[in-house]
Amino acid sequence: MFALELKNRLDKSHLDVLSVIAHPGLARTNLQPNLVSTNGSWQESFAYKLMDPMFQSARMGALPQLFAATDPRVKT
Repeated sequence: MFALELKNRLDKSHLDVLSVIAHPGLARTNLQPNLVSTNGSWQESFAYKLMDPMFQSARMGALPQLFAATDPRVKT
């Protein structure tokens, strides 16, 4: 939502700046375990353990953002 609103405001201001959205996918960071332990939900804990094999490393999760920020082929 932030990137879309930023694009709208940039367009209205006639600024030549690109707002790009990039999703990291399922990345193994400290966010999920901290959220699960904070919530204390056994269902969430179970789901997280079940889905864990599908998670990629945090390093791999950063690649879409790096690509969006640096590749000259990225367009509106």
